[in-house]
Amino acid sequence: MDKNYAIFYALLKQMPGVSKEELVLQWTEGRTDSLRDMEPVEYNAMIRAMKGEATDDAARKKARSAFSPYS
Repeated sequence: MDKNYAIFYALLKQMPGVSKEELVLQWTEGRTDSLRDMEPVEYNAMIRAMKGEATDDAARKKARSAFSPYS
């Protein structure tokens, strides 16, 4: 399966203050900072984790707005 870098960059946009290199180094245990050099299992695990984080953040924002006196 080909890696879909568009998904990665869309999720990365939702994580202010985090760089591509930081994430890739973390998920490859310092082996590389290149998306292209990641093993598929590393890349897929990273994307799943990023999706979970983005979903959690969206859920928190939604919950906050539900209780906002300005909504």
